Amino acid sequence: MKTNLHHLNRRNWLKNAGSLAIGLALADIVLAAGTKKNPVILLVSGWQDVNIGDIAHTPGLLHVLETFLPGVKVILWKRSN
Repeated sequence: MKTNLHHLNRRNWLKNAGSLAIGLALADIVLAAGTKKNPVILLVSGWQDVNIGDIAHTPGLLHVLETFLPGVKVILWKRSN
């Protein structure tokens, strides 16, 4: 009997690698924000306006930043594609 407990295909690897990259970037932002007196994050949003899935990324990230970095000023710059 062959068991496949950790089947790793290209799609799963890309999803996990992307999650790791985002996590590391956010960790760096959190550490930097904790050392500054009045930290400011410039968030550039360039998602497609016609795609509901893309639109959800920006409010989701704003919620995460507000939750974990309550004292940080976030400037949202909407960039059209």
